[in-house]
Amino acid sequence: GRPGYPPGPDPVVLDVMPAANFRSQALLVPGTVCEVDIVADDLVSDGHGSLFMEDWEMGGGYTVRARPYVHASSYPRPLLTAPYDELFTGVPEALGGRLGEIWDAILPAGEGLDTRGAIEALVRHFRSEYSYELGQRMSGGEDPVLQFLEGRKKGHCELFASSAALLLRERGIPTRYITGFVCGERHPFGGYWLARLEDAHAWVEAYVAEEDVWVLVEATPPGGIPSGKSRLNRFTALSDRVAMFWKQ
Repeated sequence: GRPGYPPGPDPVVLDVMPAANFRSQALLVPGTVCEVDIVADDLVSDGHGSLFMEDWEMGGGYTVRARPYVHASSYPRPLLTAPYDELFTGVPEALGGRLGEIWDAILPAGEGLDTRGAIEALVRHFRSEYSYELGQRMSGGEDPVLQFLEGRKKGHCELFASSAALLLRERGIPTRYITGFVCGERHPFGGYWLARLEDAHAWVEAYVAEEDVWVLVEATPPGGIPSGKSRLNRFTALSDRVAMFWKQ
């Protein structure tokens, strides 16, 4: 169990079966996970949503119990006291001034929008002025985020998420940079969901202090968000179902 996890709706049970060649020190779990059943020497929570394990038997998978999301929030309020404040509000000193100038161009400082309004303005800016494109190579002379924001204006989801997180922090809004998988492909007759390497994604969670809640911030244009479109034919669907039956 996760000590201190806030009360909420009754949890649902999810079985997670990683592929044999998958390697990760962090568990793939929903943000609202409150209990994990796993064969491992140790399971550690860093207090900010990430779970790490030591010497676990990956072949058997693991079971998590997670509560449904409420108001799009996955975690309690951030710990905005030293030394934790830098985890959510820190901006590299070399970027601070430039990020402020970029914000002033997006949203004049005197406009007075609340947190949600600032988030929505930033997302609209990315959707209208930037495009999703893989294979962008940054030069070694300047920070990749600044190259993306001020010059190229095209890139992959990690650049969109990193830029959104830093710009929101520059405005005083605590953020978390999140990576994971978008599970949108349901097996046609197996009753379970598939996540592939191309479903990996990066996004942001921002803390809305006025409402005491974390909210999802999706800065990547729709074309760069995994669609969950099935890539199974009849044969591969059957072989995948046999492999899953064997794992179970």
